[in-house]
Amino acid sequence: MQDFAALLATAAALSVGVVSPGPSFVVVARTSIASSRPEGVAAAFGMGIGGLSFAVAALLGLHGLPLTVPAVYVGLKVLGGLYLAYLGFQIWRGSRQALEAPVPVSVPSADHRSDSVRRAFRL
Repeated sequence: MQDFAALLATAAALSVGVVSPGPSFVVVARTSIASSRPEGVAAAFGMGIGGLSFAVAALLGLHGLPLTVPAVYVGLKVLGGLYLAYLGFQIWRGSRQALEAPVPVSVPSADHRSDSVRRAFRL
């Protein structure tokens, strides 16, 4: 019964995470609004492929490397923290610009669209 309670608590926590919008939702919504529907769909597929690749890497045992070599785990934590600090600084630095000008919306030409769809997927 105790295992079932832990499983139920984990499922509840994951359910809240699944239905709440995150950074990937913001990127897809921003791309769809600022560019076009095909670019938004490409960004959404890119997010899905990225998530799938992380899941496959975890299933293939990438998690075992940091457990085996603790220095790799510490290094990944430090690099991740530095990356988050960099993102926070970029958001802070761009906040004034975001208040002054809304998201630019432009209509790209037909030959520019295929390149922008690929760029949205990579994003």
